[in-house]
Amino acid sequence: MMLGVLALLLLLSACAGTRKAEIPQDSTPTLEQMRQAVLDFARASDAGDALEMARAAAARRPFDVLARDASFLTSSAMFEKARQRAAGDSELLGQIARLERTDSPLGGLMGGAQSSLLRRFAERSVPFVVVEDGLVLREPDSGALPATPSDCGAQGFGPSSSRVLKVGAKSSLVLCGDVRAGRTLFVYAEGGLDVRLVLRVFDLGTAERICAENQPNPICKWPRPAKATRAVVEIGNPGRADVSVTLIAHQ
Repeated sequence: MMLGVLALLLLLSACAGTRKAEIPQDSTPTLEQMRQAVLDFARASDAGDALEMARAAAARRPFDVLARDASFLTSSAMFEKARQRAAGDSELLGQIARLERTDSPLGGLMGGAQSSLLRRFAERSVPFVVVEDGLVLREPDSGALPATPSDCGAQGFGPSSSRVLKVGAKSSLVLCGDVRAGRTLFVYAEGGLDVRLVLRVFDLGTAERICAENQPNPICKWPRPAKATRAVVEIGNPGRADVSVTLIAHQ
């Protein structure tokens, strides 16, 4: 009887350990939660709610390691804006300070250490290369493929988890990259709180449009393609000024 109970406890312990080990490998919510923190911050800022701004900053903190450019909103910049909004309110400033000192609640979900998050992005990223620059911006509902197989031909790809791109006014950049079968592809473009971007993803082999978004900080997903192929990613800037965009692609 005791041996049976012990065996059951060992089995339950092994199952619990397996579930815990799988959490850091499941990257599904990562980019979506990163963007959500920015959206929550923007809404709180519009509402004049300094405490909610600080909470959004805390949620954003695990992703600071991905910052490559000023266009990427870091938690420190968000906390500073929250303090500015709370100026003169000592109680509120104290609450913000406590949030800034406290580890983000996303820490466990993201695998703990920031270096671990960055390493996963580096290991699982899809290599992309710019193949065309200064294109006329297409409408997001257009089905036209913005590149041909020859554009993505025999060019060498360098691995990259994130990169900063300059996208000219009323133009777009096109990038191509390999996509593995059975793994969801995530593509995220961030240009700031109020910078509207057009993000489109195509299957180069079939010319099928996989995703199209037209909003600040767009994100596209390609859930588990059935076979390996190549993706075409178009980042469009409909605005009247050049923008700096942080692009993150990983699979």
